[in-house]
Amino acid sequence: MMMKKGHDFERLPTVQKVRFRHSAKVSMRIWKSFDEGRALFPADAAAELAEQAKCLTVFTRSQLDQAWTKLDAWHGVTTELAGRQAIEMSASLTVADSPVLTWDGLNVETDVDQMRDQLENVLRQVRCRMASYI
Repeated sequence: MMMKKGHDFERLPTVQKVRFRHSAKVSMRIWKSFDEGRALFPADAAAELAEQAKCLTVFTRSQLDQAWTKLDAWHGVTTELAGRQAIEMSASLTVADSPVLTWDGLNVETDVDQMRDQLENVLRQVRCRMASYI
């Protein structure tokens, strides 16, 4: 339902709470109709990459320099080279020649037409039900 900012769904005059019984049989049918949840929660390469990034300690010098530039701008200071090196060493950061974290090997579609087809396929599987009459 399209809502305007600040509107409360629960306060709409057509919304009311309805208690109902839900059986395991119906639950399984719903679960199977959405490909055991995969249709609702498909693989997310960006989330997978973010998980990998959480424990990353290997960066290129360029990446570290860019991070220092942004951090210094944020704090309004300039961290001297000796300070940077000490912090990098204490954080066990390692400098690499090329980025360790990449999109390579992750299931990421880059063809725009293919992405549109995938979206259309998902939208065809969306089911709606009448909730109220306006």
